[in-house]
Amino acid sequence: MRAGFRNSSTISEKLSELLLNMGVFFCQTKAFIAGICAAKKATRSPAKQTIARRAAILILLACSCSLATANAPDPEPQIIINTKVTLPAGFSNSALRSIFFGRMQTWPDGTPITVFVLPDTHPLHLRFCTLYLKTFPYVLKRQWNHLTFTGSGVRPIEVGTTYNLFERVRTTPGAIGYINRLPGNTSDVKFVGTEANSETKRTIRF
Repeated sequence: MRAGFRNSSTISEKLSELLLNMGVFFCQTKAFIAGICAAKKATRSPAKQTIARRAAILILLACSCSLATANAPDPEPQIIINTKVTLPAGFSNSALRSIFFGRMQTWPDGTPITVFVLPDTHPLHLRFCTLYLKTFPYVLKRQWNHLTFTGSGVRPIEVGTTYNLFERVRTTPGAIGYINRLPGNTSDVKFVGTEANSETKRTIRF
């Protein structure tokens, strides 16, 4: 059953990646065709020819940059937790899902959990949702909207950049979030803050 779930999740991730790449390719093709059409319409005078050539070059450069971005490797997220947090026994991916889906709202010592996330359109947020939560940003947002509407939860705090997210988690007791994983870091969880506890040096893998 668990193997089948992992396979279906992998298929979903690959399908979403394929659809994203197809969308990027469609936009690039459309822009390229538009540039060619504009160049043909502007061939009646030397001045318009020069403008058309420059526009075509700019469009080609934009398409090249977009293609390079589309082919870039997915960002690798790393979970960060404030150092004052004491994790529950056997902290795992299941507990992480419970936190980000609003089912677990306090740590074992009673400290409220404060969740920080990046915007739905941020590549790292998409990667975090598909890799760790096995879902998509719109599904996660729908869950938090439901909890907020029913009064059974508080939506995560959205911040614009990974640096701001890091700083908010570092300075907020009970906070959890995610940033870009640094090269060579093998732990799925990194503790950040000014105080250390027994968990700080432990390597946690999901």
